[in-house]
Amino acid sequence: MKRALREKWILRTGLAMAGLVLLFLIIPLPKFSTDYATLLLSEEGVYLNAAVSRDEQWRFEPLDSIPFVFEKALLSFEDQYFYYHFGVNPAALLRASFQNIRQQKIVSGGSTISMQLARLSRPGKPRNIMQKLIEMLMAVKLELVYSKEEILLLYATHAPFGGNTIGLEAASWRYFRRSPFELSWAEAATLAVLPNAPSLIYPGKNSQALREKRDRLLRQLHQKKWLDDQSLALALLEPLPKPPDASPAHAPHLMNYLMKKQGAGRFQTTLSAGLQQNVNTIVAEFDAVYSGQGIHNMAALILDLRTNEVKAYVGNSLNHDNKQGESVDIIQAARSSGSILKPFLFAAAIEEGSVLPKMLLPDVPTYINGFMPQNFNRQYDGLVAADEALIRSLNIPFVLLLKQYGLAKFYDELVGLRFESFSKGADHYGLSMILGGGEVSLWELARAYSALANSLRSVDNQVHISDPVLIRGKASDNQVFSGIRKGSTWITLQALRQLARPDEEAGWHYFSSSRAVSWKTGTSFGFRDAWAVGLSSDYLVAVWVGNASGKGVSGLTGTSKAAPLMFRLFELAQQDQSQHEIPYDELKEVIVCKESGYLAGPDCDDNDTILIPLKANPGLICPFHKTIHLTKDGKYRVNSNCYEPGSMLTKKWFVVPPEYGLYYFAKNSSTRALPPFLAGCVQENQLSINYPLPGQQIYLPVDFDGQQNPLILEAAHEQYHSTINWFLGSRFVGTTKDKHQLALILPEGRHTITAVDTDANEASVTFTVKSKKH
Repeated sequence: MKRALREKWILRTGLAMAGLVLLFLIIPLPKFSTDYATLLLSEEGVYLNAAVSRDEQWRFEPLDSIPFVFEKALLSFEDQYFYYHFGVNPAALLRASFQNIRQQKIVSGGSTISMQLARLSRPGKPRNIMQKLIEMLMAVKLELVYSKEEILLLYATHAPFGGNTIGLEAASWRYFRRSPFELSWAEAATLAVLPNAPSLIYPGKNSQALREKRDRLLRQLHQKKWLDDQSLALALLEPLPKPPDASPAHAPHLMNYLMKKQGAGRFQTTLSAGLQQNVNTIVAEFDAVYSGQGIHNMAALILDLRTNEVKAYVGNSLNHDNKQGESVDIIQAARSSGSILKPFLFAAAIEEGSVLPKMLLPDVPTYINGFMPQNFNRQYDGLVAADEALIRSLNIPFVLLLKQYGLAKFYDELVGLRFESFSKGADHYGLSMILGGGEVSLWELARAYSALANSLRSVDNQVHISDPVLIRGKASDNQVFSGIRKGSTWITLQALRQLARPDEEAGWHYFSSSRAVSWKTGTSFGFRDAWAVGLSSDYLVAVWVGNASGKGVSGLTGTSKAAPLMFRLFELAQQDQSQHEIPYDELKEVIVCKESGYLAGPDCDDNDTILIPLKANPGLICPFHKTIHLTKDGKYRVNSNCYEPGSMLTKKWFVVPPEYGLYYFAKNSSTRALPPFLAGCVQENQLSINYPLPGQQIYLPVDFDGQQNPLILEAAHEQYHSTINWFLGSRFVGTTKDKHQLALILPEGRHTITAVDTDANEASVTFTVKSKKH
C-alpha cells in the first residue's frame, strides 16, 4: 500500500515536473515593441528635438549601459538581491505572502526585476497565481538566456514611467531635459520609484506621495553608504520635476529628414546646440520683418569647412502655425537656381583657359535661337571683365560664355559636382541652365561650394565631393571631381571676395564680415527664389529666402533679402579674418593686357602679370589693341592709299568693335574712340546692324486696345559721334545720331532694313515680323 502511494506520488511529481519543463520550453521569451520614438541631440548631447513612436509612445532605443546612480537606486528600491537570484527570489515571495496575509490584501508582489520584465511583456493579463507562475518561468528563462546587465537594459528600456513615457531615457529627457547619465541622485531616485505605480504617481500627479517615496529611497541609499550626509541633505532639497512640456523644436526639419532616410532612432548630430538656437532666433527676427513684405519662408545651413560638419540646420521658418508651408524642408527642396551656379562655370572656364579672370566678355543685346537673355538691370556694358561680370551677376556675358565653353560639357561638370536635380540632359535646359533654367537644393549648393573651398586644403590639388556630415562620428564617402582644381578655385573665390555689387541690389556693404567672405547670390525668374552662399576660410553659410508656395514677390533678390541674413549668420560663425593660402604649386604667371584682360599682344603697351591655373592653355592674344596710322596732327586715320607713309603718325590704340561701341563708350567715357578717316581714305566695316538679326522671326505683341508695339532697330558705328539714315526697303524712315536706336511700327511680313552713314557706308538685314496678341 505504501509502495503504491509512493509510486503514485513519484508519478504525479514527475508529471508535474515534466509539465513545468514543457511549460518552460513552450513559454516564449519576453518580446517588446521595437516601434521607437526619435531623439535628436546636438554634438554636445543637448536635447534638440524628439518625436513619438508610431504607437504614440515616448520609447527610445535601448541604451548601451545603465547609469550607475540609476542602477543603485533601482536595485535598492525594487530588487536588492538582483545579482544573486536566478530570476525568482523565494525569500521575497515568502515575505510578500506574509505581508499580504497580514494586511488581508495584496500589498506586495515579491517580484524580481526579471519577473516584472516578464509581466511588462504581457500587458493586460490578470494578476493571479497562474499568471505569477508563468512570470516566474519566463524570468528563469530570461536569466538563462540573457546576462544580468542585458536584463537591466531591457527593463530600463521598457519600464513605464507615467503616461506614455516608456523607458529610462525617455523619462530622463522628458522630465529633466538631460541624458540619464547626467542624472543626480535625487533625479535617479525619482525615476527609480515610478515604474512601481506609474499610473498613480508621476510628475504632476500625487506629488506628495512621489516625494515621500523618493526621499525614503534616498535615505536607503544613504544607509548603504552610496550617499554621504551632505549629498543626502542636498538631494532631499531638490524639487520634483514638473509635468513634461512639449518637446523642444530646435531642428524639426533635420529630424524629419533623418527619420525619412534612416527611420526612427537616436541621432547624435554634428549640430552645435548654441549656434543652432541662435540661428533659429535670427531667422525668426528676419521672418518677422519679411512676412510683412509677403515673404514667409527661409532656410539656412552652416558648415564647418575644417571638418565638413553641419553646425546649424534650419529647414524653414516656424512662426506661422504651418499656414505658409513651414513644414517644407527647403534645404532639401529643389528650387530654380537663378545665378547661383555662375561661379562653377567661371571656375571651369578659368581651369581650361578659355577665359582669363579680367578678360573682356561681350555684354550686348543677344539673340540665340529664340532665346534673348537680359541682364537684371536691363542695361548693357558693351564689354565687361569676366570677374566683374561674375560679381555683378551679369546674365548676357555668362550665357555667351556658356555657349563658348560648351553646354554639354558644363552639364557634365554639374553632374560631377553632384547637382542631382539636373537629371534631364543638357539639351533640356539649354543656355538658360546658367540663369535658373534648372533646379538645385540648398543642400546641393552647400555640398558643391564646400567642395570648392575644401580643395584649397587638399593635398592632391583636386576637388573632392562629399555630403556634409550630419551624424557625429559618421564620415561621408567622397569622390574626386576632375573639372576644377585648386588653382581655378582660388581664383574664383578671390573674385567673389571683391566687394563691388550692383547698385540695384544694395545693402550688402552694411555687414562688416563681408570683407573676409567670398559670396555669391542668385535670384530666380519672377522673384521667386533668393539665394546667398558665403565662404570664409573656416565656414560656409548658405541661405534661401522666398515662399514655399513659389509665389513671387517684387524686390525679392539674393542680395537684398538673402545676403543680409547670410552675413548676420556669419557674425555668429566667423572666428577670424584669415584668407586661403595662395596655391602656388597649382598656378603659373602670365602677362596680360591691363585693358582687355587677354594675353598681352605686341600692340599692348600697358601690361600686368597675373596667376592662372597651371594646366590652363589660354592662347588668347589681345584682339583690341591695334597699330593705327594718323595724320601728323593726330586727328584723322589714314593709310598708304591716301597719305604719304613718311608723314604718318603711328600709335597703338584700344579699338572697340562697332557692335560693342554704343554701350562700351557710354559706360567708359575715358576710353578714346577711333579718330575718323581722312576724307578720301578707304573705310571698311564702319557700320553694323545689331538688331534685328539676319533671318530672325520677331513676334511683336499687340496691346489690349489692338495697337501693335513698335520694333526697336539698333545699329553700331565705329565712330561714336556719327549720323545714320534708316531705310525700309527704299523708303526713308528716320535718322539717328550718336545712339542709334529707332522705333518703327511694321506690319506682319518680310522686311529689309538698310542703315547708311554720311560716308555712304551701309549695312542691311532681312527679317520677318509676326504679331502676337496678349
